[in-house]
Order: sequence, then structure tokens, then C-alpha cells
Amino acid sequence: DTALLQALLDAEAALTRAQASLGLAPAAVAAAVTEAARAGRFDARGLALRARSGGNPVIPLVADLTDAVGPEAAPYVHRGATSQDILDTGLMLVAARTIDAMLADLDRTARALAMAAAEHRDTPMPGRTLTQHAVPTTFGLKV
Repeated sequence: DTALLQALLDAEAALTRAQASLGLAPAAVAAAVTEAARAGRFDARGLALRARSGGNPVIPLVADLTDAVGPEAAPYVHRGATSQDILDTGLMLVAARTIDAMLADLDRTARALAMAAAEHRDTPMPGRTLTQHAVPTTFGLKV
């Protein structure tokens, strides 16, 4: 929950920084949004509960972030974005931040399965189709 919340906040902050880099928002506003965009400052459970009505956690998050940045920066929060833009970006940030750990786990799993398949290459077992016995197979093939 915290990782997704932080990723959503990172997307919002990056949007404001990008706009500031193009002269569409003051640099001080980008700094204020970036400073406020820390997951620990927000109530993840409360956001989830409030997200029910709109079906998207970004809707209540934008309201809370807007309150957190103060009146000068508030008009620039979420400017030009849709909730779906921020949600999709946040989800991709989570995926990007976890892919190295996931790939390492997948590599370990693949090696373990390859070893089990080789070890049980000739271990017979009943084949199954729709939970019914079928033509015999091997456990190695099943692995």
C-alpha cells in the first residue's frame, strides 16, 4: 500500500516538476508539491476507503495533496492530468521499482523447477484431464 501510494505521489510531483521545467508552473510550486508528496504524510487506509465512491484512489489523493501543498501551489496539483494517467503511471513505477527483485526470484524458481524436472524426468504419474485420469505421464514433464 505504501509503495503504491508513494508511486502515485511521485507521479503527481513529477508532473508538476515537468510543468515547471516548461515554464507552466513556478519552480517553487514544483518544490512544494515534491516536498509534500511523501507517503508517510497521508492516510493510506483512509484514501482506500474514500476511493470506493470514485473507483480510483487518485481522486481522494489529489484532494489531500492539494490541501497539503497550501493555497499558492494548490492550483497546480494534478493540472492537465486524469486520475487514470496518475494511476497508470504509479502502477508502472511500482513495477519498475520491483522488477529486479522479481526477476531474481523468477530466475531462482526457474532453476529449481529445471532441477526438479530433470530429477523426475522418468517418474511416472497418472495424467489428468478435467480431474479425470488420462494417459500416464511423468512428473518431470508436469514440472
